[in-house]
Amino acid sequence: MRRIKDKGPLTFTMLVALLIALRQFLGIYHFTDQGFALGMVGLLCLFLWVLPHWSLRFIGGIGIYAVTVYHYFPLGQSFGGTWLAALWRQLRPLLTMVREEGFGRTPSLLAFSLVFLAVCLIAVLGIEYEVFSLSYLSLLGYFLLLSIFNHLEVLPESLIIVLCGLLAAGFRHFRSVGGTAWLRYVLLGGGLLGLLYFAAVNLPDAWVRDPLASHSVTLRNRLNEAGLYNFVAEVGVGGNTRTGFGEDDEVLGGALVDDSTVLFRATQDSPHYWRVDSKDQYTGKGWLQHTTDQPQVIEALILR
Repeated sequence: MRRIKDKGPLTFTMLVALLIALRQFLGIYHFTDQGFALGMVGLLCLFLWVLPHWSLRFIGGIGIYAVTVYHYFPLGQSFGGTWLAALWRQLRPLLTMVREEGFGRTPSLLAFSLVFLAVCLIAVLGIEYEVFSLSYLSLLGYFLLLSIFNHLEVLPESLIIVLCGLLAAGFRHFRSVGGTAWLRYVLLGGGLLGLLYFAAVNLPDAWVRDPLASHSVTLRNRLNEAGLYNFVAEVGVGGNTRTGFGEDDEVLGGALVDDSTVLFRATQDSPHYWRVDSKDQYTGKGWLQHTTDQPQVIEALILR
C-alpha cells in the first residue's frame, strides 16, 4: 500500500507524457490501430506502479513489450520462439541498412521496436527509479527531433512534457517534506508554463523570428560550414527547403537550410536576364510543369 500511495502521482504524470510521445510516433508512421499500443503503455505503467516485487515488474515489462511488437508485426508466425527467431532475422538486415544509410528512412518494424523499447525504459526510469531529469528530458529531446526532421509543430506537446516533469518533481518534494510546499512549486511552474504558452501562441512571429534571425547569422553560417545542415538534409524524413535553386519544388515549405552552392556561371559584356527553369501550374503546395517541351542542358559554356 505504501508503494501505491507514493508512486501514484508519478505514474500518472509519466503515463500522460508517454502517451503523448507515442501517439506522435504512431501518427508519423501511419499506424491505424493506435489504441492497442497506447493501452499497453497504460498497462506497463500499472505494472510498474502496483506490482510489489522487481522481478514481477521485470517479467511484466518484457511480456508487454513482446506482445505489443507481435500485435503489429506477427510476421506470419504464432507467438513464441519461432516468432522471436523470425523477428531477429528481419531486424538484422534492417540494423545493417540503417547503420550504413542513416536514420532518414527507418523501416516501421525497426522504428517501432526501438521506440517502444525506449518507452519501456523511460517508464522504468521515471516510475521505478524516479530519474526525472533523464526521462523527461529524453521525451523533450524526442519532440525536438520531431520538430527538426519532420517539420511538426509540437510546442503544446513539449510544454505538457515539461509540465509533467515539474509536477512529478513537485509530488516527490511533497512526499519528502510534507506540508503545502509542493503546491507552491507546482503553481509556480504552471504559471511560468502558462506565460510561455501565451507568448508562443499570441505574440507575432516577427517579434521573435526577425531579431533571432538577425542575431544568429554568424552562428548559422558556422553550423552550415560544419556540415550540420547537410546532416539534417540527409537524415531528415520530410526534406528541407534550401536557399538557392532546386529542380524539385512540388512541395514547398519546411525548415529553411542555407545553401550557397554555385550552380551557374556566365561571363557577358552587358546585363542580361537568365532563366534557368519555369513551371506553369501552382497546386497550392508547390509548382508543376505540364508543358511537353524538353529543356536543353548546356554544360561548361562560357559566353564572351
